[in-house]
Amino acid sequence: MYVQPESNPGSAVNSNVSCNDSAAYIYDGLSEDSRAAFEAHLEQCSECRRFIADVHMFLSDFSPSDANVKLRPDWIVRGLITVILLLVLATTIVILRMT
Repeated sequence: MYVQPESNPGSAVNSNVSCNDSAAYIYDGLSEDSRAAFEAHLEQCSECRRFIADVHMFLSDFSPSDANVKLRPDWIVRGLITVILLLVLATTIVILRMT
């Protein structure tokens, strides 16, 4: 997978927008104004376009049905909680079998 591009502080589009905002853009973490500014940045920054395309392609391998489905932070939290609970359950079963 492509590595996130370096920050581009000299962006001519908006001095408050940089390549570092790409993760927030992917996960809908930008305000409407910041999102619009970042989309304008994307028109000029081929590194960010490539990075976002690579991330979407990577995430589409894990998407249940649609490659355009965006992961929401609450889905991630629920998934992590589920994994943690399953690990706790498995550990408990192993400990009980040992005693």
